Formats: sequence, C-alpha cells, structure tokens
Amino acid sequence: MSKADKTIENWRTTKGSNAVVSRQDIVKVLEDKFADYREPNNTTGSHRYKIRHEIFKEFSFSASDGMITIPIKAKNVKRFYADRLLKVLDLIEETKGEQ
Repeated sequence: MSKADKTIENWRTTKGSNAVVSRQDIVKVLEDKFADYREPNNTTGSHRYKIRHEIFKEFSFSASDGMITIPIKAKNVKRFYADRLLKVLDLIEETKGEQ
C-alpha cells in the first residue's frame, strides 16, 4: 500500500472528525493519483492546486471543463476539499470497473 493509499484510507476512517488536512497529504495524493495536476506557480497570495479529469464534469463543484481547484491556506486544506477528492477518486475507480 502506497503512502497516498494510506492517507486516503486515513481520510476515510476519520471522515468528519478533522476540520483540516495537511497540505503535504493533499500533495501526496495528487502526485500519486493525478500525475498531471498543477501546482500553484506563485509564492505569495492564495495557492490553488488544480486537477482536471473528464469525469469531474459530472460534479457541480467543478468547472465546465472538468477542472477542480483545491485552495491551500498556509499549511492546511479545509477538510471538505479532501472529502471532494475522495468522491472523485471513488468515481474514477467505479468508471474503471465499468470499462
């Protein structure tokens, strides 16, 4: 089991118990599951990680082009963004199973 998989499993078992997750954990999952994610390119102001997938177009919280943005504040990310990431990861796995 990869570190990213362990992080995802931890998110699933502690769902709703933490208000924030660490930036490192988000990056760990993005690097493992979304090789083409985009990191923030600025060093000041707000930071947003961006991931794109055709499946994301089905979600109301994604842009019409299938982009999801995860804002980072300091060293933490609000928990509901990790929960959204769990939802899209589950949908991707479901879609793989159907093909």
